[in-house]
Amino acid sequence: MDNQYQIGQILRFKKPKFKLWEDDYYFVVIGYKNGELWMQVLNTNDDFETGYTIVPESESSFEPVEVFSFQILKTEARIKEVYSQEIVYGEIIYAEDIDCPIVFTPAAEGLESNIYFGMGEENFPDFKGKLFIEYPDIFYS
Repeated sequence: MDNQYQIGQILRFKKPKFKLWEDDYYFVVIGYKNGELWMQVLNTNDDFETGYTIVPESESSFEPVEVFSFQILKTEARIKEVYSQEIVYGEIIYAEDIDCPIVFTPAAEGLESNIYFGMGEENFPDFKGKLFIEYPDIFYS
């Protein structure tokens, strides 16, 4: 059976925008289990918090999208802090490479971005790390 999406791919809802600056909901594909697509919310939005895992009823409701680091600024997301390796939730205020597309690759216990992001004060981020998508425990059962 062919899977429509690949692990690490970023998706969004297929929907028309009603406002010029309307935010998209971004999801990262974590894989397929029993023929069902599993994905995790990248950035908090009106319906889902970052880190929330969903199994959609229909894959056709989504489309792949290229997301640049500036699109994640001023949104809430999760990073894996560089020094402590702790997962930190908060508002992204800094991106190391502002105009680079975000790519997720497999890492220990999940997927991580190719770009470092920061949380805290703009000039001196309190926390710095890569965006992190954690595999849920149930995904392994």
